[in-house]
Amino acid sequence: MITILLTASHRDNNEICNIAIMDTTAKFNDYNICRYLWMNDMEDFDGEDNDRNGYIDDIVGYDFARDNGSVFLESAGSGHATSCIQIMVNSWSDSFYNPNIKCMILPVMKVNNGSTSGNCIDVISAIKYAESHHVKICNMSFSTEVYNKQLYHTMKKSNMLFVVSAGNGKFQGVDIDVSPVFPASWNLKNMIVVANADDTIYHHLAFDSNYGKKTVDIAANGEFYVSFNNRTLKVSGTSYSAAAVSGEAAKIAAFHPKYSSAEIKRALVAGCETSRYLQSMVNNGNYLPIKHAANANDITYKEVR
Repeated sequence: MITILLTASHRDNNEICNIAIMDTTAKFNDYNICRYLWMNDMEDFDGEDNDRNGYIDDIVGYDFARDNGSVFLESAGSGHATSCIQIMVNSWSDSFYNPNIKCMILPVMKVNNGSTSGNCIDVISAIKYAESHHVKICNMSFSTEVYNKQLYHTMKKSNMLFVVSAGNGKFQGVDIDVSPVFPASWNLKNMIVVANADDTIYHHLAFDSNYGKKTVDIAANGEFYVSFNNRTLKVSGTSYSAAAVSGEAAKIAAFHPKYSSAEIKRALVAGCETSRYLQSMVNNGNYLPIKHAANANDITYKEVR
């Protein structure tokens, strides 16, 4: 068993860790978020495909749902992606180590009249785009009941680590071992599936969080306060649990850029506490204490090799 201390002296090098956010368009109105945005140095905002990769004006990412380079929220719309990114950025900003992480914004869903929709073809295209830019972590805070064989194989053969939300039930959480949702129920080696549990000493599962002893790898706190449209909002759900875990995964990858997706996943799982209240619903009762990890001066992950 190896103990990994994420301190400056333990950083392998100063390599940037890129993380892809596959969600909706997002809104950025403060420096704390903007300073973590990935930038495509080969592209200009001029209506031309300067880097000749097939995507016009993909400066901070690309909107695959609307097929354009504008990834920014143009109206009140949904604060889903913005909230997810805020949760990640707050973790990085609070960290003693100032991780070298950049967010690539890849919207794969549209918001119309409060309803969010997307298709698997756009997700596949976004995955291939992220891979072409050496992304290591991919946040997927969404789920569908539709099985897509092509998406399954695209994710399975990827070198990225996919951090996926377990999903939320309409009235209460469901066992996705029995009633599958995707991609969470695919049980891929390069995917970590996250449920929502509270941050008390008991780590009770949220009433609407999906679960699965075989399928769900860990639970994490999914309740946060975020700022959106000049308001402070309380958000809750497995989307935000997955976002928080994505933030932790990116920190590990930033400090250990040679780690594979499997090694990052093992480090996360081995850093969990075991909750007896979760053992029938989450693999090994794993709970990742993200709030404590983000604010600690020494973040320790134990990894078994």
